[in-house]
Amino acid sequence: MKNLTTYILIAVVAVMFSSCAKDGKIGPTGATGTQGPPSGTSNPNIYNKWQVISGMNGAAYLIINSDNSYYELDSATYGFKTLNSGTALITGSQIQGGMYNNFSGTYDYSISNDTLKLTNINGTAILVKNSNAPDKSTWITLVTLTDSINPPVTGGDYREDMGFDGVNILWAGDYDSDTIYQINPTTHLITGKIFIGSANICYYGQINYASSFIWISNSEVVYKISPLNPTVIISTSPQLSTLGSITGMALVGQYMWYCDWAGNIYTWDVNGTTVTKQFNFPVSGMEYVNGFLYMNEGNYVYKCQVSPFQVLTTYQISPTPVNSFGITYDGSKFWIIDLNKSKLYRLSI
Repeated sequence: MKNLTTYILIAVVAVMFSSCAKDGKIGPTGATGTQGPPSGTSNPNIYNKWQVISGMNGAAYLIINSDNSYYELDSATYGFKTLNSGTALITGSQIQGGMYNNFSGTYDYSISNDTLKLTNINGTAILVKNSNAPDKSTWITLVTLTDSINPPVTGGDYREDMGFDGVNILWAGDYDSDTIYQINPTTHLITGKIFIGSANICYYGQINYASSFIWISNSEVVYKISPLNPTVIISTSPQLSTLGSITGMALVGQYMWYCDWAGNIYTWDVNGTTVTKQFNFPVSGMEYVNGFLYMNEGNYVYKCQVSPFQVLTTYQISPTPVNSFGITYDGSKFWIIDLNKSKLYRLSI
């Protein structure tokens, strides 16, 4: 009897396996389980431009193309934009997005008139068809890398912002430095060094050159020094952050814009001690050029108006990925530091 029971169980398992094998691969698992093989027929109405109404925080539009590629157009406070793309797995009733973006995971989907409903274990997203939604080419502007310079310090920690004094890029080149390197953007040569004094060693020194002075951060404070007498600190800011060192700064009139490690952006009135929090958005470099404040983070550069604050243009650096830190303008083009390649790169803007 025991052997007979074993044979029956084996037979049942074999039949179940055979039945599953005939169906091919199973589809993605959504809120109500698997919904058939990935090759199942998708609803042709899903291939459209969709505007996110609710349930997909940070995403503004989702464009799904007939080849199952998709573009996720994201927008944050004040118009900071990003663009994510990938290939979706689509069956007759489920869709699986990519990873590391708002449209990630697997959803059950249904389409009623011009409304797309996406549901998974985390909730429901509602999207509405919008044929006038922006294309990816109008959402962001691609910029390329056109030149590169090796860093002045081998094996340094290059997470510093840079300045430009009209001739040279000014860069500390390491996390704990008493020297500012002067780098000619045309010849790529180190043309000089500005020694700020061993007593004034700057921790992750973010540099901004403005009004004929060098402004360099030392952890959570900023020193104002003269290039002609750099070992003498003209003035020291109040403590500008309690949540980590400064990660980028730019002087706009009498206000120093800066960001801290926690991703908080502030302004400090350099004529006094007033510090005002503006908003939260992590950036790693700032530069004020021709009336506009430029900020960068990752593989994006943002051109912003200051009053009222608004992002006017989002640039995406190509090819990606780029892990940019620091930004400066040499009078013609912008330069960023790419932590992935440990180089300075000139951009096509």
